Amino acid sequence: MVYGMQRFMTKATVILLISIFLISGLPSCSQSGIWDQMKAQYYLVSQGLIWETRVPIDIDVSYLSAPISNFPVLVRLHRSDVPTGFLSVDGDDLQFRDADGESVLPHEIDEWNPLGESLIWVRVPLLTPESASVRIYLYAGNDNPRHNPRSREVWDENFAAVFHLSAGGDVVPDSSRYQRNALTNSKPVSNDPELNLDGVNNRTILAPNPIAAVVGTGYRIDSADSGIIIPEEKIPQEFSQMTVSAWVKLDDIDSSEYSGRRIAHMEKIEFRLQGGERYYIEAYTSGDNLKYSRNSFLDRDQWVYTAISWNGQTGGQAIVRMSRGVMPGMAGNFSFHASIADQISGSGNLTGHLDNPWAIGNSISGGSGVPAVLDEVRISSVTRSSDWLLTEYLNMAGNIVTVGTPETLQYDF
Repeated sequence: MVYGMQRFMTKATVILLISIFLISGLPSCSQSGIWDQMKAQYYLVSQGLIWETRVPIDIDVSYLSAPISNFPVLVRLHRSDVPTGFLSVDGDDLQFRDADGESVLPHEIDEWNPLGESLIWVRVPLLTPESASVRIYLYAGNDNPRHNPRSREVWDENFAAVFHLSAGGDVVPDSSRYQRNALTNSKPVSNDPELNLDGVNNRTILAPNPIAAVVGTGYRIDSADSGIIIPEEKIPQEFSQMTVSAWVKLDDIDSSEYSGRRIAHMEKIEFRLQGGERYYIEAYTSGDNLKYSRNSFLDRDQWVYTAISWNGQTGGQAIVRMSRGVMPGMAGNFSFHASIADQISGSGNLTGHLDNPWAIGNSISGGSGVPAVLDEVRISSVTRSSDWLLTEYLNMAGNIVTVGTPETLQYDF
């Protein structure tokens, strides 16, 4: 299959011509070439192998200091990016390919709106600073799509959970391959007697309210008992490393109301606010309370991308890194200032089991809901690099992906 000067016939045209040939009799020798061509075209159309258009997508990587592999790139697809009539109602005719035009890339449709902006995550094999940008292609306009988007493969095996927070209801989907779906309007349950979570007498974690956020829809934690819970049976037994990232927009209220509120709580690890100005990581192991903090880490009434990671033990010491990126305002094009450069390090024993329920936007026992909007919460079982976190920030802030001019696809047979 190559791109040529002759536009392919549509499926309906091919079927019509084949019907005419069958009615009038089998083709003569002089017509056999046309007959063979139509059969080839019909086969490709019927098998869902023909797309009418493709769109180049360029990803700016000029800021990278080292390559990163298998990165989930957010593509914001607007109605005007693809010719009218080439987007289906549910997006099932889309396919993404690598720069070679052949290798099919896994993708996940986060939010689909053929009349406005759609949000799609695409796993790109390699982002490297060897060139200023990396190109992939979007293929659209397929009469009979049969491909599998392989959406679970978008997120590599090191993602323990990925919450887009774009769906309402009592179940909050996890897009990772492990499908650790979270719950709302639910009482956490644990076999650990110290937690006193019997699922009967403890608090109910209430559903947050969906609201416009950085990437489509996020969750507003609007009460002390709002949040989401990842059930105990879905939690890995132990992490030696971890990275947690999210977009956070704190309410513009008196800072005293933030004291003790949790952005995330994973049994022995919690991310806690103190007075709205100080951001704590607290780790509990063998009765010890190890604290790492950053003053003025989050800004009220402003979206902040925050990522916290540690590398487990290195010679008995754990290194903690806190990173942030600020994006002031949501109107028009995204604008932001500050790169992900703020870091803090500390040492201590952070190992331990994490086999009880996890909470996002609250503590696992409730009553500590953070007055904020959260979006794109991700938990990884590895220490993500600074280049990885910076790319997450810039990609979701909206300025490293450029959707190009559509190309009409033509085929020779």
